[in-house]
Amino acid sequence: MAIISSEIVRAARAMLGIKQEELARLAGISTPTLRKIENGDKMIAVFYIERVQRALEIEGLEFIRESEHAGEGVRWRAKPSRV
Repeated sequence: MAIISSEIVRAARAMLGIKQEELARLAGISTPTLRKIENGDKMIAVFYIERVQRALEIEGLEFIRESEHAGEGVRWRAKPSRV
């Protein structure tokens, strides 16, 4: 699992339209810890960032890795088509 940046965490939370407190609850971490993640604190354990990323994925988002042609990003996960 690639580690997502603080900017992407903030963008993902904005897409969901939720406050820090709600995302922290969904991820099972404290609001101060989420605040540190969103502020880019380098002393945060990867474990906490992974919990936030997983919570955002459960809510329907997916993360786009940086490539030579485009930067990293976040988008809504495609819904499976019903044929």
